[in-house]
Amino acid sequence: MERPRTVRYSHEWSLGAVERSDSVMTGQGPRGIRYAWLNNEDGTRNGLGLNDGIRLATSSAIEQLTLDYSRPIALLDIGCGVGGTALQVDLFLQRHNARDYEIHGISIVADQIRLAGLRCRKLRATNSEFLLGNFLHLPYESRYFDGIVAIETFCHIPPEDKPKLLQGCLRVLAPGGKLVILDGYVAREEKTADEECWLRVLRNGWTLPELVTGEEMSNLAIASGFNIENAFDASSQVRPSVELMYRRGKYIFVHCCNSTGC
Repeated sequence: MERPRTVRYSHEWSLGAVERSDSVMTGQGPRGIRYAWLNNEDGTRNGLGLNDGIRLATSSAIEQLTLDYSRPIALLDIGCGVGGTALQVDLFLQRHNARDYEIHGISIVADQIRLAGLRCRKLRATNSEFLLGNFLHLPYESRYFDGIVAIETFCHIPPEDKPKLLQGCLRVLAPGGKLVILDGYVAREEKTADEECWLRVLRNGWTLPELVTGEEMSNLAIASGFNIENAFDASSQVRPSVELMYRRGKYIFVHCCNSTGC
């Protein structure tokens, strides 16, 4: 009997942590997961910069895969963007003396794929390969990957399409393989008009569809054939950075308004 495939993920973004601040972000997309790793588990700042936060988030995702570095490894990064995660995964595996590995990234944006290839070649992460395509239709062989990482990917997919991606991931995972999701969720349904308003502003500003709760995501994964191996809530680590982003975003917003006379 083959080993069950598992999914491990973190929840974050409770409504209590989604302040009005989030509506004044710079428009570069959600970076909550990366910022989560700028804080300690008790929510205090640890003094790291954003790049360190990205590295820690990626390292955490790879460690959750519990890979055997002495054997050939094939990994997939869905929604790879400009290759930041794949690059960090490649360098992580090099540091752990992985003997034989390949990393694949997929994105629907052509410029992202081009930049991802350039970045990895420049930094000698030569075992990474990027494909232009729709990750709702994964163009890979069945049972090919030992692990899949999805960092800030599922939050960009409407709830009705999440099962399709989960089922696609299950198809391309080897027996015993793992899917690690680091993503944003709502902790509960909005209860007041004010909460509903600011959640809508957040979603519009970061081009997010309707967000689901962590429990709903768990149920979708189980219904798709996964076992939930581990789930943790990073809200306490996110909250201080959300407040920091609010203060900076508010200053930029006010400064721009004053400069333009709005």
